[in-house]
Amino acid sequence: MINEDIENTDDFVKENESIKDGSDTATHVETQATSSNGQITIPEDSIQHEDSIQHNDELTIARAEAEEQKKKYLYLYAEFENYKKRAIKERADFFKFGHESLMRELLQVVDNLERALLHTTNLDALVAGIQLVHQQVKESLNKFGVIPMEALGLKFNPDLHEAVGQEEIDPKANGRQEGDVLQEHQKGYFLHGRLLRPARVVVAIAAQQNQSRVPLGNSCV
Repeated sequence: MINEDIENTDDFVKENESIKDGSDTATHVETQATSSNGQITIPEDSIQHEDSIQHNDELTIARAEAEEQKKKYLYLYAEFENYKKRAIKERADFFKFGHESLMRELLQVVDNLERALLHTTNLDALVAGIQLVHQQVKESLNKFGVIPMEALGLKFNPDLHEAVGQEEIDPKANGRQEGDVLQEHQKGYFLHGRLLRPARVVVAIAAQQNQSRVPLGNSCV
């Protein structure tokens, strides 16, 4: 009986070895088949893991670029806000103090006018003082580009002159022509070459000739 158990044991061992050899053979065949096809099978979990890592890297780069762009935008926005504040302040200061130099010049005129008024008892001194003030005013205006306009004797120009009246003339008598400026009620001025105020003038027109009238009730052929 012991001999039979030994024989059975030997048979079991041989059978297991045969199965093992078959498994190894199958594994070897599969390896050879895989190698013969020239392809290496990569587990799907490994591919998904690599894709996830690549996606995370791209997301990190995108977030960093977005953060950099945000910083640039905030910096430019702050600079623009500061520029607007400076521009508003400079504009306000210009309207408040832009005529400072002109005011200084006019104050000197006021000073001279006050000095002239102190001599009201002396007519000659008063006239001389007023003439001095007038001359100083013209010089002050000239410093700021205000130039008087010449209009008398020139042809009426609607772009520069404002007609406030008309006067009939006889061209044969005085040599003046229709459309000439005869009088200047208010002088015109230019500011740096641009019209500041038109001259108010009286314009010459030709004298109307007496025309014979046809009596009422008479018919004309």
